[in-house]
Amino acid sequence: MDKILAINTGNTSTKVGIFEDHKILNQEMIDDLRSLKYGKHSSSLGALIAYRIASRYGKKAYILDLVCVDELEPIARITGHPKIHKVSVFHILNQKSVARRALKEIGRRYEDLNLIVAHLGSGTSIGLHKKVK
Repeated sequence: MDKILAINTGNTSTKVGIFEDHKILNQEMIDDLRSLKYGKHSSSLGALIAYRIASRYGKKAYILDLVCVDELEPIARITGHPKIHKVSVFHILNQKSVARRALKEIGRRYEDLNLIVAHLGSGTSIGLHKKVK
């Protein structure tokens, strides 16, 4: 698998990294981002711009840690009322990045642990990361 140099210019910080665990952007993902299916966030623009440039030159565009992704387990969807449905929207990009960086410092693997991670930036979210693959 190719290594990718990525620069993420977020609302409150800029991150630079080299990634190997990535997904190829496809039309369905682009349609979801354009329709705001999972919400509106400035970092979604990066995927849209990358896809457009890559398509113009016949290349592939990649994304890592999508801004909004629905990884909730069934029990986390329970709201207490049958007409209220829980949608997974939180700062997954930042939470996974921070968790990986912290675990690297202490010599642990993200995939082996259950973690509670908080994002405290221009928005706030707290997520349970359960032995993420």
